[in-house]
Amino acid sequence: MHAESAILNLLKHNTPPEILLIMSLLLPPADSPLREMFNIADLIPLGTYAGLSALPQFREALDNGRSCCASDSAVRSVNMLTLRASGEVWLITVGPKGGWKRRWNFGSPH
Repeated sequence: MHAESAILNLLKHNTPPEILLIMSLLLPPADSPLREMFNIADLIPLGTYAGLSALPQFREALDNGRSCCASDSAVRSVNMLTLRASGEVWLITVGPKGGWKRRWNFGSPH
C-alpha cells in the first residue's frame, strides 16, 4: 500500500505526465492475491516511454523466466511483467520448461 499512497501523494501536486500514463493501467483489486505477485512501485517507470521499452518483450520474458528457473532448482516459477506487441503490459508466470500463464492484463499505458 505504500507505493499506492506515494502515487496518490504525487497526484495532489502537479501530476507529472508519466503518472497520468500509469493511471490508465488496470490494477488487480487490493484484496487479490495477484497483488503479491508484483511490486506496484515497478509500474511507476512504465509511465515513461523509456521505462516501458525497458520491459522485456514476451518471447524474451519467457526465455528469461526459463533461464531463471534452470539456474536454481528451488525456483519452480517466476512472475514477470512483460510488454506484448499490442502495447499491453501483462503479468505472467513462467515455469522451468517455458510454460506460461497470463495472470493479469494491465492494459496499455498509452
